[in-house]
Amino acid sequence: MTVQFDHEKLDAYQAALEMVAWVEAQLRDMELTVAAIDHLRRASESIVRNIVRANSKHTPAARARIFDVSYGSGLECAACLDVLCAWETMEASRAVQGKALLDRIVAMLIGLRSAKERQVCESRSEYTVGSEANEECFFAHEQLRVYQSAMRFVHWSAQLIGSEALGLSRGRDLDRHSTGVVLNIAEGNGKFSSADRKRFLHIAISSGLQAASSLDIMAARSLITPGVNSQGKEHLCEIVSMIGALARSLG
Repeated sequence: MTVQFDHEKLDAYQAALEMVAWVEAQLRDMELTVAAIDHLRRASESIVRNIVRANSKHTPAARARIFDVSYGSGLECAACLDVLCAWETMEASRAVQGKALLDRIVAMLIGLRSAKERQVCESRSEYTVGSEANEECFFAHEQLRVYQSAMRFVHWSAQLIGSEALGLSRGRDLDRHSTGVVLNIAEGNGKFSSADRKRFLHIAISSGLQAASSLDIMAARSLITPGVNSQGKEHLCEIVSMIGALARSLG
């Protein structure tokens, strides 16, 4: 590719474009249209677009704010891969491949964010990948009990929605909101300020409450049994409580 603009010289930008291409290749033949697919496409594009936006700023503080958005989109992509694995629409080995690329991109973005120079520049010494010692866990949010619990609920929801009695058309709201819990925990955990972390955690709580209401609506329509409804809501109650405790711990 012929370089015409300054942002095209950044390795982070080129790696982000590689991620967009990788995502499109993975999603091209997927049959299910679950919420995570649209989120993954938009989040991968957001990484690219916000690198460009950040590169156009002339102060470190302004650049850092926008690199935060790009970084958060990278974490959202990683969570989307977990969701797709829970739906069994993506093999775990493919998700690991995508996370390895995201890990490299995120390391680059952290390096760019911390740069204090007036102009954007890349220091290779800052490009460290934190997952080399543990390929099973690439990002810090994956170690959170609340994230793991939310992922178990996504898997439970996927099995419920995938049953012949329900189907994706009737379970779309539950898919969307259960996915929202996971994505906002992941993105919020990567924020650098407590206020931003709490904001995303509160969005995750809202998504959890909406997921509970989706179960109630399905029960009211006799699409699921009262027992299934109670089982799902008990799990969501635990998740929402854990998110609330995490948010309060931030002060």
